[in-house]
Amino acid sequence: MENDEYVDSSSASDVGDGPPSTSPSSSVDSANLEGEALPIEFDTALPVEHNYLGENLEELRGRTVLDDGSFQLLPLLPQPGVVLVPGQTLPLMVFYPPTVSMLRKIISTNGTFGVICVRYFEASNPKMANVGTTAEIYEYRDEEDLAGFRIKAKGRQRFRVMESQRQVDGNVTATVKILPEVILPDSLHGVRDRSLDRYRSEQVNLSRSVSTANGIRLRRQQAISRRDSMMTVWPHWVHNQYNATTLSCRVKVHLSYLKLGSTAARLQLPEDPTELSYWVAQAMPLLDEQRLSLLQINSPIQRLRWELCVLEKVCMDNR
Repeated sequence: MENDEYVDSSSASDVGDGPPSTSPSSSVDSANLEGEALPIEFDTALPVEHNYLGENLEELRGRTVLDDGSFQLLPLLPQPGVVLVPGQTLPLMVFYPPTVSMLRKIISTNGTFGVICVRYFEASNPKMANVGTTAEIYEYRDEEDLAGFRIKAKGRQRFRVMESQRQVDGNVTATVKILPEVILPDSLHGVRDRSLDRYRSEQVNLSRSVSTANGIRLRRQQAISRRDSMMTVWPHWVHNQYNATTLSCRVKVHLSYLKLGSTAARLQLPEDPTELSYWVAQAMPLLDEQRLSLLQINSPIQRLRWELCVLEKVCMDNR
């Protein structure tokens, strides 16, 4: 039989009168026999590449930014159990013909659609959430010989559904209001000690560990805040509760604490408070209702305060 003629190369190396094999496979086998722990290497960048969608995806160039507070008519893609957060990547492989047709029309225009979470309070009564996130397609592949329409989209802006309607083909369109990002100014900016400005943005030595660098940055911000708050009637801790830089440092300190003992060398966290608040929202193991509550908050400071409260509870439980 043909199967009898096939000889595995690894087993063939063991046949003969020569000396024992010193190949890597034999060393691995000997390590297993001796009970030694083998090092496991994992590429942390692999999951976010979404290579299962295939290669040679066509890129869409350009960026669509919708005005804050404006009303837009968007095609919606309801997804059970999916709460898309701005900055998060949404990989999709679509087979339903009406949805494929909708995505083709979107690609021919501005490449933007809305993603809304569908929740099942009862088995036969699905209900769409009233807040969602716009998604902008940046890569796609549409070929007849492929199974499914494949896209990669990036979450962009939050919106609130004002009115929705289901079309004849089953697709959903809605009039939505783009929610703004309310950036609150630093309460101590007007009375700050200008001689300390160079220390506010000074970078910490990157040769230090992540947890040490975040701790140094936090202590520096607290010391500067104490100095600035002397010019006001409120103590420094009141101002720190609404200071975006201080809140970001505290969130990073707690994330560094939870990351201790991991094989990952360094966490690449966003520096911008708005981007950091969304990064934490998608990285933390939260319920759909909790993520939807975060999407309804217009201020990154308030989002960071909510997330910091959760992180503090988690760190207390892990001590």
